[in-house]
Amino acid sequence: MKKILFTLFLILLTGLFFAEDFSLYIKNIEDKKITLTLKTNYLPVDQPRVLLFTGFFNSIHPIKKTMTTYEILIDLDKYADTDFSFYVEGEDINGETKKLFIKNMFSKSDFLPKIDVSVLSVDTEEGIEIYIDGENDDGFDIKKIVFGKENFENTELLKNKLKEIPQGQYVLSFYYKNKFQYEIKKDVKIIKINDYVFSESVLRPKQNNIISGLHIIKKGESLYKIASDYGISAGDLVNINKLEDPSKIYTGQPLVIGKVDYQMSPLLIKIEVSKNTLSLYYGQTLLKKYIVAVGRSDSTPPGYYKIMYKEKEPALYWYGEYINPGSIINGIGSRWLQLSDPQYGIHGTTKPWEIGKRISHGCIRMFNFNVEELDFLAALGTEVYVEKEDTKEIPMDPEQIKVQSENNEEENDKNLKVE
Repeated sequence: MKKILFTLFLILLTGLFFAEDFSLYIKNIEDKKITLTLKTNYLPVDQPRVLLFTGFFNSIHPIKKTMTTYEILIDLDKYADTDFSFYVEGEDINGETKKLFIKNMFSKSDFLPKIDVSVLSVDTEEGIEIYIDGENDDGFDIKKIVFGKENFENTELLKNKLKEIPQGQYVLSFYYKNKFQYEIKKDVKIIKINDYVFSESVLRPKQNNIISGLHIIKKGESLYKIASDYGISAGDLVNINKLEDPSKIYTGQPLVIGKVDYQMSPLLIKIEVSKNTLSLYYGQTLLKKYIVAVGRSDSTPPGYYKIMYKEKEPALYWYGEYINPGSIINGIGSRWLQLSDPQYGIHGTTKPWEIGKRISHGCIRMFNFNVEELDFLAALGTEVYVEKEDTKEIPMDPEQIKVQSENNEEENDKNLKVE
């Protein structure tokens, strides 16, 4: 009798509450993986089936059952930018089919947004003004900014703090929350030189991309080889395809092929061979002057160049021999900034005692900590002037010597870094 009454009670509950047969919600996200919880709101459902729609294909996801709760794991790394919709179907103890459909429950960008924070100092009539742009289009709002041990509710308060700090490199931590109250942290490195504050590579020149095709990377191909085959620079491929780490390309990866036309850059590098100095200008303002090593005799050719490729912890290719990054015999040091004549570049060194001398094969050597600072500030397309004698002026008319740069760029198919 008790079993009959219990069964009738369950049937009554079924009739009352099947208006909401299932509920599906986000439990947590960790390491780019989202755990969803599927619940039946009244009594057990026999193995509900979950169908995931992403706009491109659908798949049945395995679920883990715990009483009336089911766990569903979604690995965001396995999907391109897309919206996620779910269809759930299951039978109750009476054999009746119950369904749930949620359209566009969330997007990949809801949890892996493309947040780009920029910090830039500009000369104004009132003095140096700091601009901070941390907004994004993915529905994330800034909740707080952490700098050192201090929290800031908005960027205006942070600007005042940045004006007070001494020169050096720092990290700002921006905390965002989305509509699901999911929090994401974005760390932004900044540098302060004199009274100017910049985030990494924020001083990029304007550019026009001339797209010519698409290439699928084959086994054994390097970025240099692909660039050489198409008669462009490796830096063009990095820039157009927004490659964060050029060393991590892979077989089967599509690359947009094209050439970048850089306009005048906000930063300017002036190298005075006769004085072994490298001066960094922001517009007409001298930010910093570095002692460098240049080429022996006349091996560092004067002229107008641009930075066309950058690499952190570079390997050295010396007449067909590969020398590992970080090796004591790898004279490139910790950074490589290739010029538009690919035989030459600005780089670090494993022989700091040679800085200040005319000793290289034509490249400009810097202390590693100095070239890392320069790499942080200088973006692809930054203009570089190499002068044999001191002109005592900032060269501001590159059109007169651009012919040399164009001739140099036609030879950028070499996979050889010469120090």
